[in-house]
Amino acid sequence: MKTRQYNHFLLSLIALILLSTSSSVLAQHSHEAGPPLLGVTSPKDDSVLRNAPPVVVLSFRSDVRVIKLRLLTAGRIPINLGFTYDPDRVSHNIVWNLPELVPSSYYIFAWAVIDETGQLVQGEFKFSVGTDALPPSEFIETYGLYIDHLEEER
Repeated sequence: MKTRQYNHFLLSLIALILLSTSSSVLAQHSHEAGPPLLGVTSPKDDSVLRNAPPVVVLSFRSDVRVIKLRLLTAGRIPINLGFTYDPDRVSHNIVWNLPELVPSSYYIFAWAVIDETGQLVQGEFKFSVGTDALPPSEFIETYGLYIDHLEEER
């Protein structure tokens, strides 16, 4: 239990350091989502992680109002994040704690925000977890979109 708390603290600290990096570094991993552009995510889109991340980080290039955060399995089964809309939640950096993840071939993190001009911007990124996991793009290319081998094994 203490190891998980330490890992959570360490990853939160890394997320804060990541968010304080210069805009030129943030631009290296930009997502073309339209204004306001999503600068960086952690985990990175299409990444394979050894262990489940304790938090998700979204960094936008301007302040946004968060209206939706969702985590889904590869089979599109929702995982409860405990997210509720808060009209006062306005920021360009979003750090959200993740619950314990259910087994899945990969995960989809979907988000929607309202930018400073009132425009709806939404997107998603995918990541997988495990030493034998495939990058989500490779899994989808091989097996198809929204298919999940691990759900069949339960």
